[in-house]
Amino acid sequence: MMIFKEVSTDFKFWRFFLFSLVLVGPKLVFALLFFMLPKIIIQDYGEDAPFGIYVSIAPLMIIIFLFCVQTLQNNYDPYDLILLGTAIETTGPIPMFFGMNIVDFVFFIIIISFAEALYAPMINVFTFNFTKPGREGTFLTLSAAPTYLTMAFAGLLGGYLLENYYPESDDETH
Repeated sequence: MMIFKEVSTDFKFWRFFLFSLVLVGPKLVFALLFFMLPKIIIQDYGEDAPFGIYVSIAPLMIIIFLFCVQTLQNNYDPYDLILLGTAIETTGPIPMFFGMNIVDFVFFIIIISFAEALYAPMINVFTFNFTKPGREGTFLTLSAAPTYLTMAFAGLLGGYLLENYYPESDDETH
């Protein structure tokens, strides 16, 4: 309880926590991939559609991109890379504006995978640079709360978007 009191009265923690809340938006884009894409692919391409293959592209691309962006991560400030990565991630849905087909899905996945590889590892580095010595674990634990908030938003938003803008039967919006 003493650690919680110490951290909760730390101004740096609250600044960091607000920064973590800002990351909910870009993380929401990534979370929507797993919440919405399977339903869209099954609806458009049938029950036998290999949506698992398309969704598994993201983690594989992140691993590949991690090797590509590693030199950037060594040479640039974590905060700058977080800003750049989140900006790129928020542009991820743009290919979906041009159509709902496999090519656009793959471009969406590539964009958000690159962005995740660029900024997600830097969040931990930024956290360790921001905290008091000995409180890194506490900051990491408490700063994970926005991740769960993202999942809640993704479920609600994904359901709303699918229900209202991607109906099961064809109409003027689909």
